[in-house]
Amino acid sequence: MSLDIAYVIIWFAVVLTAGSLWFLILELLLSLKNINNSVVSLNCDDSKLDLRNQIAVVVPAHNEEACISRTLKNICNQIDENDILVVVAHNCNDHTVELSSVYTDEIITVDDSSQIGKSYAIAAAQNYLKDKTFDAVVIIDADCEISSGLIKQVTTKAVQQQRPVQSIYTLNFPNIDSDYASMSALAFYIKNKMRAIGLYNITGMANVTGSGFALPNNLFLDYNFDHGHIVEDMKMGIDFMLIDKAPILDCSFINSDLPRNDVDIHLQRQRWEHGHIQIIAEFVPQFIKKMYKSPKLSLLLFCIDLVFPPLALYFMLLFVIEFITIILSIVFDYYLPVLLLFVTNIIFVIIFFYAIWWHDQDRVLKSLWWRLPKYMIRKVPIYLRAMLGNYSGWNKTKRTS
Repeated sequence: MSLDIAYVIIWFAVVLTAGSLWFLILELLLSLKNINNSVVSLNCDDSKLDLRNQIAVVVPAHNEEACISRTLKNICNQIDENDILVVVAHNCNDHTVELSSVYTDEIITVDDSSQIGKSYAIAAAQNYLKDKTFDAVVIIDADCEISSGLIKQVTTKAVQQQRPVQSIYTLNFPNIDSDYASMSALAFYIKNKMRAIGLYNITGMANVTGSGFALPNNLFLDYNFDHGHIVEDMKMGIDFMLIDKAPILDCSFINSDLPRNDVDIHLQRQRWEHGHIQIIAEFVPQFIKKMYKSPKLSLLLFCIDLVFPPLALYFMLLFVIEFITIILSIVFDYYLPVLLLFVTNIIFVIIFFYAIWWHDQDRVLKSLWWRLPKYMIRKVPIYLRAMLGNYSGWNKTKRTS
């Protein structure tokens, strides 16, 4: 290999790795902007909420007898008697319908084993609501707990802005001694809260993350939910973004529990991460086409965030590329790139831990850095299956009461 070619390879690797790290640093830093358990840039002022909107709440449920009563009780405390609460019992063979009937008469029962996935349940609710009167709809998973005022807050903003509105959706840390569970919850927390706030402060756009999101009437009724994509939430958010109806982020919170054992957590993560990789392959060309027709810096930055692989995979790739760069630098006696990489990595580690501490100090104690290598090793089979095209399908996350 000639010296010139080696220099080009080294600097390309440095720009790729250091540039991606600096983008993450920017997201993490901007996640700290005016933060006090809320996204202040969204002007979260309950006094300005229009309480006159008629709301439809859709709760997709598949064998959720362990938790649906708690969720529906929480929802009923936040809606009025004129609002609509719809439970979609989708391929259930437990007591979900009976338990739901205590809280609402509007229960849709779907029994079709060929339609697996939450998007089909939402499609059934969409068909049921097409002749109903409502201003906005909010989707809440049957296993979730919602913060006070979430329903009226997200639906009112959806009506006012005529855009999807996503609350901050995180997972509770499990009450079990599991390195894998703790790291999985932390990864979800980083993506759905820390990076989500940072991305919104950079671009004014957000991803839809699966639960606690609202849509105005027209967007909900016009969208095609009948597709069964394994990450239907992410797909929907990007679909709306491509028609200039990008989701916005709201300061309200929604959370759910992780599965109770590592096998179920692994299957859940596998579906999410395979779906993320599929979304990158499917939508990046569409983003490039849209940016060519209508160049926008915010769209470019959102696309950069989108093409980031899941963090565990990203760190694996980062390690491999940086290792090769160091070897080439040693062979060709060219150390400036290595110095730049070293400085960037040190800055990233400092900002990363500081951001976690700022948002939630307890996460630092429960998910210490030494757990990361073991967590990443367990993720390798997930990425190998994705590389071989053996993507995960929809699988039910097991719950306990």
